[in-house]
Amino acid sequence: MDQDQKEISAETYEYIKMNEKAISIQEIWQKKPCDIFYFKNYNSAISIMSVDKVKILGVDEDLIMHWWTCIWLPRVDNLQDIVQKEDDTALALHNRFHSFVRGFGRIAFCKGSMEQLWLGFVMKDLEDTIWDGDEWVPCV
Repeated sequence: MDQDQKEISAETYEYIKMNEKAISIQEIWQKKPCDIFYFKNYNSAISIMSVDKVKILGVDEDLIMHWWTCIWLPRVDNLQDIVQKEDDTALALHNRFHSFVRGFGRIAFCKGSMEQLWLGFVMKDLEDTIWDGDEWVPCV
């Protein structure tokens, strides 16, 4: 196996799936260097890379031709930017996030990554949805 094609963890795969189903998040993606994304339909290969250089199966490719196969995997700072309101202080954002974690977050994401937890918070805040393991579903 090529060193650029390492096995991904179940946690990373879950984060990819969560982002693929988070259509509103994908629609607001404005591609820039250092963004992380996943090529979903490229010979079934897992390729996570930065925007400045694309390396798929060890071959540099023209990035423009492959955007339609990409799923953006926002970092925590990207997710914080999405959900931060104009008048939010860092403490206000922290308090909103903490309230989410005490409620929905500790149930839905107890074994997930920080990115999964923040994505859950963003989706709850923007769309009032929660991840059920397969889909973003409306909160009841």
